[in-house]
Amino acid sequence: MITEQQRLARKGKIGSSDTAAALGVSPWKTRLGLYTELLGLVEPEPKTPEEQKRLDAGNRIEKFIAESYTDITGTLLKEVEDDVLHPDYDYLISHPDRIACGTIAPKVVEIKNVGPRMWRDWGEDGDPNGAPKYVVAQVVQQALMLDAWQSKFAVKAQKFEQADVIAYFGGDDFRVYPLRVSQEAKDIVLNNLVNFYESYVRPRFEPPATALDLSTIRKMYPKEITDKTVEAGEDILPKLDAFKVLKASEKEVKERLDLVKAEIIAEMGDAHYLCDDLGDTLFTYKKDKDTVKSIVEWEKVARHLWLETSEAKAGFTEDYFQGIINQHTKDIITRKGARKLLDKRKDG
Repeated sequence: MITEQQRLARKGKIGSSDTAAALGVSPWKTRLGLYTELLGLVEPEPKTPEEQKRLDAGNRIEKFIAESYTDITGTLLKEVEDDVLHPDYDYLISHPDRIACGTIAPKVVEIKNVGPRMWRDWGEDGDPNGAPKYVVAQVVQQALMLDAWQSKFAVKAQKFEQADVIAYFGGDDFRVYPLRVSQEAKDIVLNNLVNFYESYVRPRFEPPATALDLSTIRKMYPKEITDKTVEAGEDILPKLDAFKVLKASEKEVKERLDLVKAEIIAEMGDAHYLCDDLGDTLFTYKKDKDTVKSIVEWEKVARHLWLETSEAKAGFTEDYFQGIINQHTKDIITRKGARKLLDKRKDG
C-alpha cells in the first residue's frame, strides 16, 4: 500500500502504474494525460465518493489477496516498503506490491482486485498470456527497476526474470498469471519510458492528442485571450473540412439514434427491464437520482427576526440564530434525475 508521503515523492516521476500510459496502452490515461499530470498543467479531478470507496476497499483487500496467493502457491511474500528509484534516470520510480520469498529465482508479484467492468480483459487462471497488456507493462517496469537498483547497490545481484500476477474477481475466484520477463521486454519498456520523458516531458512538448484527450485539452486552456489570434497552418486546414463533414453526419446519426431509442422506449413504456424469451436482460430504462441542494431562504429569515419581540431579541444566541436558519432552510432539486436507456447485452 502506498503512503501519502510516497505519493508526494512520485510527483513529476513516471511510476509503474504510469507505464501503460507512457507506452500508449492504458485504457484509462493517454500519453497527453500523463504529460499534463507530470508537469502539473491540469489539476487532478477530485475522486468521487464512489471512486474513493473503491480505492479504500482495494487497499484493505490487498493483504487478503496476498495471503490467498500464499495459500494457493505455497510461496511466502515480502512487502516492499520503500520506493525503488532508477539509478540512471531520476524520473523513473517504482513500488512493487510484493516480492516472492524462498524461490530459486527472484520474482515480482503484482496484486490486482478486478472489478466487473474489467473482467473481459482477463484470461483463464494460469494462462501466461491472460493478464492484460497494461498490467504486463507495469510488471515489466517493476522488474527492470529492481534489476537496475540491484546492479548498482546490491552485493549479489539477481535479475528479476519471473513474475506472477494474482488477480481477485470476487468470491473464491483467484487467478494466478505467470509471466516470463525477458531482457528484451525490459529494454523495450525502458527505452519507451526514457523516450517519452526526453521527447515530451523535459522539453515540454505536447504528445499527439487522441480522441480521449478532449476534456484534458479543455482543462489545459480553460480561458481564451480575447485579442489573441492563431493563423491556421496547412496541417490543420484539412481537419477544419473534416470537422464540417463530421458535424453534419453527427446530426444525421443523432436523429437516427433518437428514432431507434424512441421506438425501444415506447416498447418498454413504464417497465424497468426489457428481456429476451429466456429472461436475460437486454435493456434497462431507469431513473437517475435527483440532484438535491439545500438553500437558506434569507428573506424569510430576516422577516422572522423582525417580527420577534424586543424581549426575545435581547436573548439572541448563536444557537438561536442557527435554529431560525434551520427553520427556513429547505432542499431543492437542482437537477431532476432522468431515465437512461442502457444496452445490457453482452458483446458478441
